[in-house]
Amino acid sequence: MLRTFSFALTLIFFSASFHVVHSGPTTGDFPGTTLNASSDQGLSIDFELCGLSIQQDVVGDEMFDHFSIEGEGFTYEDGLPILPAVTRLVVVPPDAGIELVVQADEPRRIRSGRRPLICEDENYPATFSFSD
Repeated sequence: MLRTFSFALTLIFFSASFHVVHSGPTTGDFPGTTLNASSDQGLSIDFELCGLSIQQDVVGDEMFDHFSIEGEGFTYEDGLPILPAVTRLVVVPPDAGIELVVQADEPRRIRSGRRPLICEDENYPATFSFSD
């Protein structure tokens, strides 16, 4: 039961776009990833994030705040702000156990006179690109 819960929790927190397949120290291909230890018994991996950046973007005649984390994706849900999304996927063999330890910084509130960009419909991500 605990094993199933741990695995489900892992999939919820780290769900999609980042693949790590262990066949020796391959973490050099993935910026922000460090292989701490590896043996027949298991491995220890650290994932580091780049800092949060905030840019101002103009859409139509209105200015918005654009929040991003370098190398990460975005959330696109109708009617909600487009915000950075961090995902990690670690493939775990079905007969192996897993222990997930998440360490997070203290949350912080960013005040701004502008609102974040809002996703208006399902096609919004396909029709809009952020300026650099």
